[in-house]
Amino acid sequence: VVFNRVFDCPADEQGCRTDPNQGLYLATNRSGTWRTQRLSGTRPAYQPSLRMRDGKLHIAYNDLKGIRYLTNASGVWSNHRVWSAGTRLTSSATTSIALGASGPPSIAFMRTRCAGRADFGWCPRGDTVLRGVSLADRVGGRWSISTVSSGKDVLDRVVMSKDGWPLVGYMTGSGSKLRFRLCEVIDGDVFAYRTLPGTGK
Repeated sequence: VVFNRVFDCPADEQGCRTDPNQGLYLATNRSGTWRTQRLSGTRPAYQPSLRMRDGKLHIAYNDLKGIRYLTNASGVWSNHRVWSAGTRLTSSATTSIALGASGPPSIAFMRTRCAGRADFGWCPRGDTVLRGVSLADRVGGRWSISTVSSGKDVLDRVVMSKDGWPLVGYMTGSGSKLRFRLCEVIDGDVFAYRTLPGTGK
């Protein structure tokens, strides 16, 4: 289990001077009992997602400046910048990571910003601006970013299709017009969209 720990003072508390996020923690019972360790160099870290392949961990997370990818696939931990936000992300920008049988991961993430003042990524209720969903793939040794949607959409997750292409699920619309959409990214640049039937929240 990977999770982020938040303590110290709440970000909206008057006089708070430090980001309450203390980074990522990993909990495992591989030894037969639960043990927790802090993953160094991951403060701040929000909305982590985890996949495992061949006993190695692959983690995506939001560090408020963008999206990062943390892995111990080489035997030691390495932390890579996947995407820079330009403007600060909010702590609610979720991530999702998917792995195929081999090769690098696909990472889906939300693009958000705060309409008003944000304290360490914490945005007052109702002030979070949703700017769509993106997908990051490793192509030719570099991260390639594709825009899946540009609306007020909420990421559900990314999985790998039976053909090995990333399939991104997200919610779009609002109220009774809410829809769940799937976007399959084929060969990195061809997008196939499907809207699932049904309406409502």
